[in-house]
Amino acid sequence: MVAGLAVWLLAAGVAGGVASGQAAPVPPDAGPPPAEALGAGASPELERVGWGERLWPGVRLERTLTVHDPRLDDDTPFHAYWFEADQGQVIILEMRSDQVDPYLWLFGPDAQFLARDDDSGPGPYDARIRLTAPASGRYQVLANTALSWQRGTYQLAFTLEEAWSGSEPGWRGEEGRQPTPSLPRPPARGPGEGPSARGLVAAPSANPRGAATPPTQGALQPGLRRSGRVGATELIHFWLVELPEGQDRFEVGLFNATGPLDLVATPEDPVEPGVGDFPFKAMTGRENERLEVVLEAGGPRRWLVGVVNWEPVSIGYEIEVAFDRPLPPYPEYKPPLPQVIAALNPLERAIRATVQISTPEGSASGTLLTPDGFILTNYHVVGECRYTGELFGCEGDLLRDERGEPVELVVGLAHEARGAATQYFVAEVVRTLPEYDLALLQITHDLNGLPVRGPIFPWIPVDLSPDGVRLGDEVMVLGYPAIAQTAGRIPLSLTRGILSGFTLEGGRRVLLQTDAAIEAGHSGGALIRLPEARLVGVPSDTRIDWETFEKQNYARPVSLIPEEWRQLLRAHGATFFGWNPEGSEASDPPADAPAGSPARP
Repeated sequence: MVAGLAVWLLAAGVAGGVASGQAAPVPPDAGPPPAEALGAGASPELERVGWGERLWPGVRLERTLTVHDPRLDDDTPFHAYWFEADQGQVIILEMRSDQVDPYLWLFGPDAQFLARDDDSGPGPYDARIRLTAPASGRYQVLANTALSWQRGTYQLAFTLEEAWSGSEPGWRGEEGRQPTPSLPRPPARGPGEGPSARGLVAAPSANPRGAATPPTQGALQPGLRRSGRVGATELIHFWLVELPEGQDRFEVGLFNATGPLDLVATPEDPVEPGVGDFPFKAMTGRENERLEVVLEAGGPRRWLVGVVNWEPVSIGYEIEVAFDRPLPPYPEYKPPLPQVIAALNPLERAIRATVQISTPEGSASGTLLTPDGFILTNYHVVGECRYTGELFGCEGDLLRDERGEPVELVVGLAHEARGAATQYFVAEVVRTLPEYDLALLQITHDLNGLPVRGPIFPWIPVDLSPDGVRLGDEVMVLGYPAIAQTAGRIPLSLTRGILSGFTLEGGRRVLLQTDAAIEAGHSGGALIRLPEARLVGVPSDTRIDWETFEKQNYARPVSLIPEEWRQLLRAHGATFFGWNPEGSEASDPPADAPAGSPARP
């Protein structure tokens, strides 16, 4: 994660903790447990450090990572801590800092790995773990930084909540979050950051046989759409679905969600405690998820459907269940009329051609290059990215789901009236260039499964001239940065600057530098040169010097697009400037051609 400079701190500590800016008395320490209690499975780093410092519920620590601290095998410094918890208690850990990118690790009794987290805390780069203790005993925490070269001060807060019961008051906890089965929030992804795998883990159930079921928002009935809102401090809303005898399936869907939500389902009375918490789940990049539950013979008749909110904002939604009929379809895309596109000025056209790409890992950006739906973006938006050097090249496979299939890539188009994009389509990866962090996608069908036919999309012209953008040229970055998120939605954002430098490799430009802001979510979007609004680069990375707090933004020049990609895009109507395809007599569109007209050989 390329951490940002701003970190949002809450006005108060975590539930059961101390208020921000206050100190709490530390109970007398009984001393560390015996060294042999660390467990035979402990790593060499833990064996060397031992248990570390004890954590007490409700006490916030402030410590500093330095060059003298022990390091993990990836050379990142860490501090070790331990605490005691009873089975069924809810463990809450938060690590906050504006100097390092916090990273938390949690190990249970016998040193088994339980959870890790990078960016689920209240600030954009703070870490948070919430998990139900699977057993009684001593737990170990590693307070770590995501980047090996970072050093600085952090705060660590630890809270224990008692296992909830339907008969106990205050079941939501002091912050209003439901103590439900542990769900790891997906990590936010910054420019140049390869996404991590996301999914529900089979954590020990917080609702074993005989325990009270969690409160619900009400019962869902076919043909009756209900509305709800998951608060900023909530994690999940439960709804009850009761199936009549003879009914062996149901489908539930979200509608008009104001942000990204997921759906999960579990029998009201779990078949067996400790088995995967949610046997059915829909966790794609869609805001309005659909989830189908198919029962085996004699299966449970009462089900809990959960609406999961990973975001620290309040998100509204509507929900509907269906038994024998399909749910209402997704909204269909209504392409603008050709005369409307022709009347757009170059910048308006670039805005319409900038799309949002959503995956189970989060969202980023892309740019439409052809009227039939080819999209240029970063490889790290659709694939794992392990950096191969200072030029931010990637190594890693495409993002895949639990079945090993490529994840669904949901495409949203700019909706100027709403500010945020509207999701309509699904794309697939057709070409990749990981060494330069580039990928080419093609929109294949809409969210209802209907294939895309015809030239229906606005697209942007591409300038492939070796010096298509020069030092001092005015440029603009278009994309969907996460930092701009309000009320659950991420609006399209435009930032302006100049081309401030570039990096050469083998006499070829491989990186463009700009002072136009590039934030998490801008990745894969458009770097355009003004006033023509031609595409000259793909916003990709941000580098921060944590000693001086200087920041440098990078984009990939479109001149890196391989010849084979160019030929493919040209055959589908892309507009190119500064490129003379082999066997063509013309390199640029005619001088009087509109900015979006494809070049003709």
